[in-house]
Amino acid sequence: MSRPAIELPIEYDTNLAAVETCLKYFKDTYQSLEAAQNLRAVSLRLIKSSKFAQHEYILVDILDTSRRDKRYSICLQRGRGVPAFGSIHWLAPGQAFIDSNNIHCSTIEFPANDKTHPLFHYNLVILACVIHWDSPQYMLFTQNCYFLAGTIFEFWDGDVTKEDNIPANVKEGSWYSVIKTWVNNDKSGGLSAHMVKLKSNYEEALEAFKNVLRERVEAQEQQKQMWQQEGADREQQALKEQMEVQAKQMEVQAKQLEVQARQLEAQSKQERDLQKRVEEVEEELVKFKQQVV
Repeated sequence: MSRPAIELPIEYDTNLAAVETCLKYFKDTYQSLEAAQNLRAVSLRLIKSSKFAQHEYILVDILDTSRRDKRYSICLQRGRGVPAFGSIHWLAPGQAFIDSNNIHCSTIEFPANDKTHPLFHYNLVILACVIHWDSPQYMLFTQNCYFLAGTIFEFWDGDVTKEDNIPANVKEGSWYSVIKTWVNNDKSGGLSAHMVKLKSNYEEALEAFKNVLRERVEAQEQQKQMWQQEGADREQQALKEQMEVQAKQMEVQAKQLEVQARQLEAQSKQERDLQKRVEEVEEELVKFKQQVV
């Protein structure tokens, strides 16, 4: 079965991208955890090839809430051709997702409206990286494609739906019941010892990823506050300079008024001197008249 052409939400140099490349992309690109949570995994489907190799991989349906709920599909697999673990394969436009040679075996659903236990794309990428770091080398009888698919399906708690009408010679986690993954072996407290370690490493890696984005948000907030402070400082400096100009203008006006006051004072003194002189002349005139009489 094939599906219509899709638009790829993330572009890589090639269609085949190692999970560490994808994780680095997430760390370098997303500005916040909320932005990274726009890509949600709504289902994991275990697909098995019916050909001789009986290769297994996980087909992940991705919901992009930032693009009006557009959907994408990625193929998470481990193959011998990729020495440093498997890869996340963004299916090219028009490429077949499941054809007659591939059998849909199991499904885990993560409903888009489930706010309690969402599975984000970065969760899947981090888990794939942790599996890679824990088991970096491909091994035919253990750390193989079955190991990856089985580990991922066991890791997340959820109701696994088994598909009907699977051919008798097709069995999950094994090559004709000869090569098997050892997930689900050595149970300890309900989980395999491997899964207990994996969950611990996953939580540590997840927290490290979140810290990267938290630090970016904090840095952005600090930068924003710095810009705001710089803006406030510029406004304060402009106001200070404006007040200094006004102060200088008032100082000039004060000096002008002082000059005018001195001028008025001098004029007033002249008027007083003149008045005094007039009075003296009048007194002299009176005395002169008295002498004449």
